[in-house]
Amino acid sequence: MTSLHVKEDKNFLIMVRQGFLSLFLILLFAMFSSLKAQTALDVGAKDVELGIAKVRLNLKEYVLGHDESYALALDKEITQLSLVLNTLGEERDIEALHAIEALKKDLKHYEELSKEVMDLERQNNGIEGAIFAKYTALLEEIPHKILFQSFNDNDPMSGNSAASLLDNILKYKISVASYALHNDSFSLIRARELQGEVDKHASKIEVVVDNKESLKRIKQFKEAFVLYAEGFETVAKNSEAQKKALAVCFDEIVPRMMHNAAELSQLTQTHLDKTTRNSGISYLLLSLFVGLSFFIGFGIAFFLRKK
Repeated sequence: MTSLHVKEDKNFLIMVRQGFLSLFLILLFAMFSSLKAQTALDVGAKDVELGIAKVRLNLKEYVLGHDESYALALDKEITQLSLVLNTLGEERDIEALHAIEALKKDLKHYEELSKEVMDLERQNNGIEGAIFAKYTALLEEIPHKILFQSFNDNDPMSGNSAASLLDNILKYKISVASYALHNDSFSLIRARELQGEVDKHASKIEVVVDNKESLKRIKQFKEAFVLYAEGFETVAKNSEAQKKALAVCFDEIVPRMMHNAAELSQLTQTHLDKTTRNSGISYLLLSLFVGLSFFIGFGIAFFLRKK
């Protein structure tokens, strides 16, 4: 055998070995890429479940404490959850895609409703600061002054009406405070009943009072009470809208999102188990292929040497 033939045989043997090695690396890369993708999808599905729990908790804490830090946290968590869902949206499995799209739709609706709840809460806070805080003391002070003036003027009719007005305005304010605290239907109905009583006694004083200063005060009272009552009705309307929005968020959207997230997690776990099994089989076949490759390589080398 000439040196040229020996060199050609060696080059051929090197090419064969490199070919087997390249094929081995390609198969190995494909196997581990598939496993890595499924593992990332499984982690993403778990992140979705955690994100849903966080957005629910932040909205609940905001409603209970009216703390704007929870509003900021909620916005951050919604953004993060949206990014996770967009990343998972690259998944090609049809069932998983359906669950992801449903989650995206519900998250958008949840975000809209949570912003509505927070906007209404800020409106109510503005009313409490601009109207309730401004007139709450005045609405007690004026009946007191009319009552004492009626004693000085020996005017029992004005005095009795002023006492009834004071009693009803105090009850009205208690009902308003109770509704603001509990958002219950009883306090709302009671406040509206007492509003009529306050109007009735204020109008009666305006008719029977003789003192000009008291007449001036009762007109001031009625103007302030109109603003106060209108403010309360706005607060009540906003609070009822909040309750409806929160009911949709907590009773409909969140349970549906948790269901879809659990379904997504189950699908990814099933695919991961399947991929793991396939990877095991692939690894076994790859091992056999490697062994066979080396056997063929050594066989070719042996044949060439004999030649």
